[in-house]
Amino acid sequence: MASLSATAGLLLLIVASITTIAYVREARQKQEVSRLLAQSYLDRGLALCEQGDTTRGMLWLAHGLAAEPSEGGEFQYAIRANLANWRSDLVGMKARFEHQYAVAAVAFSPDGSTFLTGSASWDKKGEARIWDTAKGEFRAILEHERQVLAVAFSPDGKTVVTGSTDWKARVWDSASGKLTATLQHQAPVLAVSFSRDGQTLVTGSGGKYANKGRKARLWDVSTGTLIRPPIQHDGLVAAVALSPDGTTLVTGSGDWLHDGGEARLWDISTGEPIGAPLEHQGIVRAVAFSPDGRTVLTGSDDKIVRLWNAATGKVVRQLLQHKDSVRTVSYASMVLRPGRKALQHQDIVSKVVFSPDNRTVLTVARETAHLWDSTSGRPLSEPVRQRVGSQGGIGFFVQV
Repeated sequence: MASLSATAGLLLLIVASITTIAYVREARQKQEVSRLLAQSYLDRGLALCEQGDTTRGMLWLAHGLAAEPSEGGEFQYAIRANLANWRSDLVGMKARFEHQYAVAAVAFSPDGSTFLTGSASWDKKGEARIWDTAKGEFRAILEHERQVLAVAFSPDGKTVVTGSTDWKARVWDSASGKLTATLQHQAPVLAVSFSRDGQTLVTGSGGKYANKGRKARLWDVSTGTLIRPPIQHDGLVAAVALSPDGTTLVTGSGDWLHDGGEARLWDISTGEPIGAPLEHQGIVRAVAFSPDGRTVLTGSDDKIVRLWNAATGKVVRQLLQHKDSVRTVSYASMVLRPGRKALQHQDIVSKVVFSPDNRTVLTVARETAHLWDSTSGRPLSEPVRQRVGSQGGIGFFVQV
């Protein structure tokens, strides 16, 4: 009798185990089906949005969100980010800012109430325009003889500077559009940047054949005069930035006729280089200091973004291998919660933004955005799809 009871108990245990295994297997299969559905809905929704059917596309994205089996699942962040990206298409365009020629440079005032555009045509005069953001109307036209390729607002928003291929940088009063200074160069002005206190302006210039004009210059904004002799470079100076404390300058340069480029750190007080060149295999077109001034970010035509120690000039991390040249780098003001593993960019990377804690990098290509860990150089986020040409600006947000 005891033997029969033991046998029956064993059979019940086996049946229970088989039932549990079957239940777990079925649950896993359902979860996998849900994930496949979420992926299908995401792909369908993005396809519709990119075809101009935003309303139906966002409905499919919402279906994908509902199909994801767990809160915080692998598709949650990608779907939510794309819902946010395409949401603006559900309302009419707020304003359209017409230009006669191609727009080559844009900058917002610190308070966002106005913005500055620089436009260019190879065979005609160039101009910059100061626009009222709310009204969509331009306040002033700032004229140059040739293309305007670089623009910037001072930190207090009262002054703007424009750089042109007419070999001049011009300083203007942002309220009236009145010209206050013309800063003559020996080559096209390719880069402009203010110091944090707004008292110093840095310009970078150069051309294919204007060897004497390949210089970085530091100007006193109040007087329009040079603070020190220009800093000569071997290649054209395509990017400039001052450290937060105003003591160090970083420049990006290179040569169209030869492979290779570099960024250099310079002591403002002496005009002497600090350490060895920060080398790339193409023209360095983008430079930026971290908010604490300890790290330098460089982007180049060699399709690579690198982080450097500003004190030693050594590479901290080679972050991002891209499919095309990197033209812009900057630092953000808020932090984005990272999602899941990202894929490599398949197109030109137009912008790079750093979080203020230096831990996360956001890159934007022509059709996708990615998150990266700045310490390890590893991708953190599934790419967020967007419309071609929609990345006019990027930043970080706090997910709540």
